[in-house]
Amino acid sequence: MALGGIGRRVDPDHARGGIDESRRGTGDGAKRFPAEGEPFPNGIGGARSTGTGYVIKDPAVVDAARTRAVDALAMASDGIPAANAIGDLPLGVHRAASWDEFATRFATNERRSDLLGQLRPALDALHGAGITQAIIGGSYVSTKLHPGDVDIAFMSPPEGPAQAKRALAALGERASEVHGYPADALLTEAPTLQGVVPGINVLEFFQRSREGNPRGVVTVSTAPLN
Repeated sequence: MALGGIGRRVDPDHARGGIDESRRGTGDGAKRFPAEGEPFPNGIGGARSTGTGYVIKDPAVVDAARTRAVDALAMASDGIPAANAIGDLPLGVHRAASWDEFATRFATNERRSDLLGQLRPALDALHGAGITQAIIGGSYVSTKLHPGDVDIAFMSPPEGPAQAKRALAALGERASEVHGYPADALLTEAPTLQGVVPGINVLEFFQRSREGNPRGVVTVSTAPLN
């Protein structure tokens, strides 16, 4: 579930689903958004519309998105619970007790072991960039036998996420199927994503499937292995 934009130029941290204005519907069935500067009726933190389906990056909305991410991580529960009936973890942030617990739980076949082998250097790279924990989401922390990739999020340090992004990019093929994003980042394309509320952050986005079902994520330490 790699996040990315399509159509107009957008921030690379945005989620898939950005509007391509040349293909956007204009008939009676086209999706309508509030006018520029108007609030979204169901927006989080006072999210306001650009008029074309994007969220304006108001400082207050951006700060609220970060605060919610910080609070969610602070309330993480210990241990990795059993998956639910559809193969996802229960909604919430679940803290792995150790790398061994995480690996034993999720590296259960050749494909998953291969992805785990890419995740480990990514965590080491984040640690070198000053990031102490990473949040793993998407199908890798579900019961899906052959996940397409590994989605990870991290809290941006005070100086911003640039160093962490560079550290991940420098891994190249060693972690080509690991995609990292700032957990606290505001997704300004959120209104174009199915079931996503305007003003949502990456950590919150990770906790909804493409079908809109709630699901959990796992946080792991980036500390190097002994």
